Amino acid sequence: MGVLQRDTMRDQLAIELAFTIATEIDADELDNAVLRATDELSRFIPLQLVAELHFNLAVSAEAFTASTSLSVISLANKPIRPLSEKVTLVSDGTEYVRNTDYEMDYINGAIVTLGGDIADGASLSVTYDRDQTLFDISSELTRPIAITRVIYTVQNIPADDVRFDWHGDFLEIMTSSRGGSQGSVGDDQNIRIFYLAYHTPPTDAAGGSYPAYLDEVVQLGMGGFALRSAAMKERWLANAAIVSAKTETALGNAALDAADAALLVMRGSAGEPYNDAISTLVLAKTALDKVAVELTTDMNDILDVAVVNIGVVRGSGTEPYDAAIAQLLTMITELTEADTASDSINALITAATNSIQEGLELLPALITAMNADIDNVEDALETDTKNANAYLATGDAFLNTVNTGGPNVPIEYLEYGRTKVSIAQTWIAGAGMRARNIESKLGEIQGRISFVEKVVDEVTAKLGVVNGYNQVVAAYNNTANILIGETQARLNIANGRRALADGFIAEASQRIAQAQGYIAVATLAIQEAQSNIAIAAQRHATAASYLLAADTDQAAADKLIEEADRRIGEFRGTIRDRQQVATSGGALASRNQYA
Repeated sequence: MGVLQRDTMRDQLAIELAFTIATEIDADELDNAVLRATDELSRFIPLQLVAELHFNLAVSAEAFTASTSLSVISLANKPIRPLSEKVTLVSDGTEYVRNTDYEMDYINGAIVTLGGDIADGASLSVTYDRDQTLFDISSELTRPIAITRVIYTVQNIPADDVRFDWHGDFLEIMTSSRGGSQGSVGDDQNIRIFYLAYHTPPTDAAGGSYPAYLDEVVQLGMGGFALRSAAMKERWLANAAIVSAKTETALGNAALDAADAALLVMRGSAGEPYNDAISTLVLAKTALDKVAVELTTDMNDILDVAVVNIGVVRGSGTEPYDAAIAQLLTMITELTEADTASDSINALITAATNSIQEGLELLPALITAMNADIDNVEDALETDTKNANAYLATGDAFLNTVNTGGPNVPIEYLEYGRTKVSIAQTWIAGAGMRARNIESKLGEIQGRISFVEKVVDEVTAKLGVVNGYNQVVAAYNNTANILIGETQARLNIANGRRALADGFIAEASQRIAQAQGYIAVATLAIQEAQSNIAIAAQRHATAASYLLAADTDQAAADKLIEEADRRIGEFRGTIRDRQQVATSGGALASRNQYA
């Protein structure tokens, strides 16, 4: 039995290797190194053990519960002798039929209830025999390496050795050492198994199962395997650093790809921002060239003519508008004078009109009175029954006749007639006076009308002069209108040209704005590329630091591996050397390596 316990071996190894436990190496790694050294030792100098198996043939009334869902039910023993089982219902002893109500897995000691006459969940009982040539030894041997000898009927002397086959958990009895057919183990018999096993490694409470003189050998191997574990840790660190470097490199390369893609977008083939911007600016230049053509070629000639015409229209000397203005100024003077005279004439005409109106208003009354006087004259001379003519006619009848009134009757009638005539003459005189008044009024009215006609003739003459000026102005205005019309036509052409130019300018502005958009996209692409390049540089720098760390870790691992291989080589050389190692029974260790 070993003397050194695991904690002691850990402490001694940490001192020897100048390691700090839990810093350069963990306690678990040291414990695993002890286990590996012990297992390595076991393959050359295994632990020699003996196990004894007591065999009972029959198993009676093992209970289980039926399941018709094809689930496998493991029985207490394996393997089972084929066709030896009997399955019954616990409640009434009903026996069930193999492969109809259930199936058997003899090698693994299992049963599957199929249904048939078996109800799901029924309480069943099975009776069977254990196999007499094949035995389950999974719980009998402790970490076996090899079985070296099997005997049964151990009560016999000499012991009955048998040939056997070992198949994992199963040991199969073949023929006895004396030959003959395959034997079988009877009920209530023992089987003794001699085997080689792995040593029990030391714990913190006890030494290993190997001899004490192998403590230092195991510790030597433990140191080698611990160094390998430390080396593997360094290699894992190196590999992790390399993986991180690869990751960072991949991320850096991805950033470079993104930068390249951004630059490709910025500078690439047709349809991408810079090319689009350039082609759009070319279109904008074409539009601006058209603007130059529209505004410089014909436009100058058109505007020159328009300027000349406008100069003629508004110029000095005898040019239409100036001449028309001069005439208009003269005409205004004349009109002012006419207006001034007109104001006086209007007053005179108003007075004359009032006077004429008054005369005209008096004339009807005068004419009426004159007509009355004439009517009175007619009455006195003719119409009245006692008119002058009547008196004269009556008096005439009395002439040369004897009259009652005497010879003066005709004379009296004559006097009557004269009186009537005198009265008529009075009326005639009144009518004549009235006629003269009417004539006077008409003369006065005619004078007023003549005065008004004279004033009107003067105003008409003034207006004739003004009209002459107006005709001259109209002629000048017509000439100016012709020039203005031509100028307007020229300006319309110029405006059309300008509209075209505005359209081209708008197109150029749109193209420039579009180009600016493309340039903005390209600028973003450049910024993205610069950002990705910066990221790539950072990633690659990080990858380089990881690679440097990996080189450092790998170098440390190489040194640890070198020392580990030296120690493991010495450890294995020692346990393989028959001159240095003897078994617990005094015989030399086997050169064979058990696996």
